[in-house]
Amino acid sequence: MESIQYTHLIAELNIIGKKITDEYKLKLNTNDVWASGKLYNSIDYKIVNTKDGFQLVFLAEDYYINIEDGRAAGLKMPPLNVIKTWIIEKGLPRTKGLDYIIARSISKNGIKPRPYLREIEQDLDKYTSRIEKAIIADMESLITNLTNIIKWQ
Repeated sequence: MESIQYTHLIAELNIIGKKITDEYKLKLNTNDVWASGKLYNSIDYKIVNTKDGFQLVFLAEDYYINIEDGRAAGLKMPPLNVIKTWIIEKGLPRTKGLDYIIARSISKNGIKPRPYLREIEQDLDKYTSRIEKAIIADMESLITNLTNIIKWQ
């Protein structure tokens, strides 16, 4: 028996995955969310075939969630070594005590959320018809292949 090949669907998911990751990178760049480039360079996607169907999975450094969710005010200060690394990566002047001042400000004021990925996720419906068309094309290919097999038997 012929099994269905999801060539059209996988091709479409690759197009969508590329668009989503490109859009997220653009939002990070446009909004100056950039220090070392580690997060930016980690942004990718993969297509996973599960028992329930295909999933388009977003990949990024774990700390992308800190950008999405921000940080509440009134929490303890972030580690100074992390702040020092950020200062260096941002190219800020290495003023004595700057790491402490920044960490104290983060503790006191928090960091506002920048939910760029959530904004993109809210707009995913625009891809529904493209996915439906790809699935239909895959089904048509299967029917054509089965019809050809039946004709030859």
